Amino acid sequence: MKRKEQQSALRRRKKAKTGSSEKNDEDKISSLPDELLSYILSKLPTADAMKTSVLSTRWKYMWTTVTNLEFDFGQFPKFKGRNSAFTQFVNQALIIHDGLDIQRFHLQLDAYRSRLPYVSHWISFAVRRFVQELELCIPKSTSDTLPDLLFTCESLRLLKLDLPGNVLKLPTSVTLINLQTLHLGSMSFRDDNVIWELISSCPKLENLCMNNCSMYRVKILNICSSELQNLSLIGCHILSSSEVNISAPKLKSFRYSCPVVRKFSLEHLCTLTKADIDLHGSLYFLKRNKEHANRAIKILDRLSNVRTLTLSSRCIEVFFRLSLSKGLHNEQAVLYIVPSLLHVENAS
Repeated sequence: MKRKEQQSALRRRKKAKTGSSEKNDEDKISSLPDELLSYILSKLPTADAMKTSVLSTRWKYMWTTVTNLEFDFGQFPKFKGRNSAFTQFVNQALIIHDGLDIQRFHLQLDAYRSRLPYVSHWISFAVRRFVQELELCIPKSTSDTLPDLLFTCESLRLLKLDLPGNVLKLPTSVTLINLQTLHLGSMSFRDDNVIWELISSCPKLENLCMNNCSMYRVKILNICSSELQNLSLIGCHILSSSEVNISAPKLKSFRYSCPVVRKFSLEHLCTLTKADIDLHGSLYFLKRNKEHANRAIKILDRLSNVRTLTLSSRCIEVFFRLSLSKGLHNEQAVLYIVPSLLHVENAS
């Protein structure tokens, strides 16, 4: 009997201890200020943040105070009626969201396979809430237009546009006066002026990346920016008969992974310290036309003062073959390739 009483008392103490621990844990969460809870929720996808509304009365509308909104159709559950459910979900989230300004708005629609008429409305919502970071992935099958309001947003600091299959169309007025970072991906340009007009409308632009863009209609690519510090042209489809003109007096980092063009001009690059070069098709053209190899050499001549130069393996092979064709020794070949080079890294 005594043993049973001891076991019973032990169970009571254990249960009391567990209950106390749970209560303390609950109190710890409840004692957190609203600002901290809102910050924690802002790190979650919007769909997950909304789910916390069922936890308690206090959590019911807590997610509406987050300043980061993320909508990714690819992460939305797959079921019949998925498209309409996603549309309803986003519309509802924006309707009941608190009237606070938005720090970051992310809309990923690359997995959406039909027209979505609400895209412009959603983007305009973010702009009217003074969004600072806007990330959009919108294929042509979903929407082929962007609201004019986007290109006059004074609050934008970062803009990432990934528009597979779309041609970038600019409105009459473009003024992104506070934009510092611009990423353009998987889009086409109708003429030479589009890129120039967009860049010139960003007086504070420091970072520019153009990835997998089609420039077959662009004869002269002009990138002129007084504040630009980091420039990347990656996997862009440029005709060999085109020209690339870059003028950026504050440029520090430059990455070029595109075909060899007819003329390549780099001006006012006294601050450039790092360059990464991969000339597509250069080895092929060396065998067919040495003029293309000579164009590649001229590109490196413009980079002779950089502190760190990274060359792809095919670039190095091209320059080595070219040096052999000129009858140079190995040490002469190195000097011929990069006259004032301080450091070279081989990047495959």
